[in-house]
Amino acid sequence: MERPYSGAPRIEPESPLALFVKRVRAARGLTQREFADTYAIALGRLRDWEQGRFKPDAMTISYLSVIEHEPAAVARARDRHKAA
Repeated sequence: MERPYSGAPRIEPESPLALFVKRVRAARGLTQREFADTYAIALGRLRDWEQGRFKPDAMTISYLSVIEHEPAAVARARDRHKAA
């Protein structure tokens, strides 16, 4: 089982950031496992973010924003990477 990563700031379950992570996943209609697999995110970390145990770093927040606003672009990039 994955252990929480040290040094990551804690947030609350109903914090705007935790709700943002949940909203991005819910908008795609995916379970936590499906979202994690689809977007190459460790399932334990996704759960930590959604439950407010830890805050994602700035790069991850940016990645989630791209998933939210440009999911087709992320899918194309992912598919190109898989084909390479």
